[in-house]
Amino acid sequence: ALIKNKISNFSRKITTNRLINSQNSFSIYIHWPFCKSICPYCDFNRYLKKDPLTFEEETLMQNSYIKELNFFLNRNKNLLNNKLLKSIFFGGGTPSLANPNTIEKIINFALKSCKIDSQSPVEITLEANPTSTEKQKLLDFKNAGINRISLGIQALNEADLKYLGRKHSVKEAFDTIHLAHSIFDRVNFDLIYARHKKQNLQNWKDELKTAIVDLKANHISLYILTLEPNTPFYEKSIGDNPTIIIPNEDEAANLMEITHEITNQYGLNIYECSNYAKPGHECKHNLHYWESGDYIGIGPGAAGRLTFEHDQSNSTWRESFLQIKQPHKWIESVTKNNTGILNHQILSQKERLEEVLLMGLRTINGISRETWIHHSNGKTFEQILNNQKQSNSDFEQLIKLNLIEIDEKGLRATKQGIFLLDAILPKLHIEI
Repeated sequence: ALIKNKISNFSRKITTNRLINSQNSFSIYIHWPFCKSICPYCDFNRYLKKDPLTFEEETLMQNSYIKELNFFLNRNKNLLNNKLLKSIFFGGGTPSLANPNTIEKIINFALKSCKIDSQSPVEITLEANPTSTEKQKLLDFKNAGINRISLGIQALNEADLKYLGRKHSVKEAFDTIHLAHSIFDRVNFDLIYARHKKQNLQNWKDELKTAIVDLKANHISLYILTLEPNTPFYEKSIGDNPTIIIPNEDEAANLMEITHEITNQYGLNIYECSNYAKPGHECKHNLHYWESGDYIGIGPGAAGRLTFEHDQSNSTWRESFLQIKQPHKWIESVTKNNTGILNHQILSQKERLEEVLLMGLRTINGISRETWIHHSNGKTFEQILNNQKQSNSDFEQLIKLNLIEIDEKGLRATKQGIFLLDAILPKLHIEI
């Protein structure tokens, strides 16, 4: 059976009040590229650095982040001076390895330099690992300005933590989450499931209940393990005698169904494919991505998107930015040029709308008509996606199959379709 036949017992809850208008705001992403160890499933832009940065190295990183942020804010001041700063997100890598003083200086510079809504505080998230060294720094990060923490837990049993290459224990995970709740009002933690063939429905059900109930989850990110090329897990999954074997589609679908049943039972509403939250605890930063809002990406390998308006018309264009990946080369470029931009291009109208579909259909809310009109320069969903001459178009077929739905609010995937986006997206033909 396909996954769409397995998503039968979770309820759709469409949020009617969007947190902040994504067209009138922007976000900042800061990438910290260093890790003490490399997880065998991870394909993010990360670099092994077992020892802490020296004072000189940390200072150089700190100055480079601020210098590049200043470059982007000045280069785009006509655009960004009219937008509110919605969120800052420190990701990685392992940004909790940074000195809290570095985090504080970046935050202070951003808040001082950007327009802020006094009625809606800027969400400032830091990713962290639950090792004892990083746990001791949580209060320092709170004092530095962090108001939301995201913990990379990944599993709640010792055998799977070892299998996933994690360096913390179950006890450290519990202690760190409890401590985080005592310091921060908003806490997220990640778990990976469908990890291997030995993970069955009952032990995942028990583990998830423990995570939600015992760890008092208000927001939780639950990801199916994917085998990404050029990772140790991927290399061990191919060939004649693979040692990494993950659940097949039916087994993963069964685990997914249990996931939705349990999260729904305990009041954690799915609001994106892999993210669940109690009302008011949704991640503003990630919602901003999914709603195709503007964001600046600072640091090695970071990406960004900014939308500009033509002076002579109401039409807009969108620019993409990608930073140099290697930390030392990024620093060299920032030192010399004030920025580490590797690639900068104007997205075509088709590329832009493909991104809107890819990001927006991941969410329960889907894509609002306002967002689509903004990025399509005035054309409706129907004009672009259902503009084929034949009456029985792919767009209409997806609606008849109950995989997508469209109404006066916008376009969204159904509860069946949201987990079949790989099959749906190629059928949504963009006709400019």
